[in-house]
Amino acid sequence: MIVLREGNAIVAPDEQHLFQQARQINSREVLLMCDGKPQVYARTLIPQVTLEYANSLLKTLGNTSLGEVLFSADNMQRQAIEITEFSQTSSMANFASSLDLNVEHSLWARRSIFTLDNNPLMVSEVFLPDSYAYEKAVK
Repeated sequence: MIVLREGNAIVAPDEQHLFQQARQINSREVLLMCDGKPQVYARTLIPQVTLEYANSLLKTLGNTSLGEVLFSADNMQRQAIEITEFSQTSSMANFASSLDLNVEHSLWARRSIFTLDNNPLMVSEVFLPDSYAYEKAVK
C-alpha cells in the first residue's frame, strides 16, 4: 500500500449529502498494490467527530490497511454498496494514465458508508486497469 495523501478533505458535490452535519472532514487516499502494480485507488472520508470517537483506531493508521481496522471492529456496520462506472475519458481514467497504466476499458468503482457506533466514514474504491478484478474466471 502507498499512502498518497492524508489531511483535510475537499468534498465533492456528490459526497456532501453523505455528511450533512460534519464541519470538518479528513481524507486518506491510497494505492493498493499487488505484485508491484497498482490495483485499487481508495479514498476514505472521515468526519472529525468519527476521528475523535475512534482516535486510537483511525488517527494513526500509517501503512496499516483501513480494512484491517474496520473489519476487526465489533461495532462496525456497513451500509449499502454503491457502484459506478468511469469512462475511458473520465478524470479517474486520466489519473490511472498518470500512473502509467493503459486504460483500454472503463473503470468500475464502489463506495459505501461504514459506521463505528453510528459514527460514519465513507470508503470509495476504484479498480484500476490492471486490477485482477477485471480478469475473466478460469474454468
